[in-house]
Amino acid sequence: MIRATLMALLLLAAPARAQELTRDFGSGTATETLRLRSTTDIAVLGPVVETFLETRPNIAIRYEQWGSNALYRLQGDDCARGRAGADLVISSAVHQMVDLVNEAAPDRTARPSPPPCPMR
Repeated sequence: MIRATLMALLLLAAPARAQELTRDFGSGTATETLRLRSTTDIAVLGPVVETFLETRPNIAIRYEQWGSNALYRLQGDDCARGRAGADLVISSAVHQMVDLVNEAAPDRTARPSPPPCPMR
């Protein structure tokens, strides 16, 4: 009984590494897939992603929904190991995002600038 209790406690203390949910957005003909990691529920931000993709048939988005602490650890690990990670990270944990920026975690790859937003 003691062993079972200790094992249960160890499993509870282990950090969760998997995202809570994932969803792929975009057409099957997309030539580029962007990875979006967010703490925002897919049900909330999904319609925004769909609207964004309506005029961009060549782009697909892999949306990963994470808890804020797991997302922070993952992004920090990706940076430390030189992995590509996500193309965009959105988190409600502002202090963790600021920490990642201060640690120079954002990717410094050169990408073409997007076209300017139309003025209304």
